[in-house]
Amino acid sequence: MVTTVMVISTAIGPGITGILIDWGIDFPAQSLVMGLWCIGLSVFCHIVQRRLARELLQPMPLAS
Repeated sequence: MVTTVMVISTAIGPGITGILIDWGIDFPAQSLVMGLWCIGLSVFCHIVQRRLARELLQPMPLAS
């Protein structure tokens, strides 16, 4: 499933970039937004990773 999403996203990316250039949004502006998007997702993933690590390290309650 992950491979499918990666293949589809890499296939769609150039088309979206081309459409945005046709609409007058130059490539450097697109690159800036894409870079900010990657930074934002990295911060989000770091937060999720820390929370999951904290939750997984808590002892599991024993069923009675």
